[in-house]
Amino acid sequence: MSDLVAIVYPSEAKAEEVRQKILKLQSEYLITISDAVIAVRTGDSVKLNQLVNTTMVGAAGGSFWGLLLGLVFLNPLLGVALGAGAGAISGAFTDFGIRDQFMKDLASKVKPGDAVLFLLI
Repeated sequence: MSDLVAIVYPSEAKAEEVRQKILKLQSEYLITISDAVIAVRTGDSVKLNQLVNTTMVGAAGGSFWGLLLGLVFLNPLLGVALGAGAGAISGAFTDFGIRDQFMKDLASKVKPGDAVLFLLI
């Protein structure tokens, strides 16, 4: 059973500092983190700073599989390009851990410039 914790900080730098300390605790096997996201309210919008950029991970995996498939059809460059594009699109639509819309809704209620650290423990 996971617990969701949301803590408001006066700046993104302070929230990032705390997140790094918690990740250090995880590397020492004192805590298990499923997701750690910083949401920053800037004016009317909310920016999410996730641990894993799913778009980049999808593009990297897609380009690898595209290269392999491209080698089969004797066109590896086209395979890499198509694989990276398809992987980036699928990665952009992937959401794991804490729901993005929930974090944006909650972070929109804090003062502009404040940051909310979401931890799924």
